[in-house]
Amino acid sequence: MIHIHFPLSINTVTWTKENTESTHEITDPVYLTGFPLDNKIRLLIDGNTRVSQLLEDGVDEINFYYISPADIVNEKILLFTIEKVMYSFLLETHTFKKYLNNGEHTHKFIFDSSNIFRDLKHLNVK
Repeated sequence: MIHIHFPLSINTVTWTKENTESTHEITDPVYLTGFPLDNKIRLLIDGNTRVSQLLEDGVDEINFYYISPADIVNEKILLFTIEKVMYSFLLETHTFKKYLNNGEHTHKFIFDSSNIFRDLKHLNVK
């Protein structure tokens, strides 16, 4: 986990505005992870209320911990297999798109080196 203190571009984060009082200290770091969806690249997984209050108060720097996508999957943060599969699929499709847009590798190379392919192969799906 990385502790970062710098102006966070809230436009790159998927989060939900809350209108309640936080049960945490307002200065406690919030938690983010990678979550590429549309034009957002991060997901706020804890701290919606704190972020809402801080932004309303005009604060432009928010302390946060970043939990890597690999840790989300490997450290059993997601409890259900379907959550892990969907999260992994979202990350991999983002990676596929990035490599294809850059023209770095062929479709076959990208798919063959993916976790999706590895897992399907493990399940004997062809």
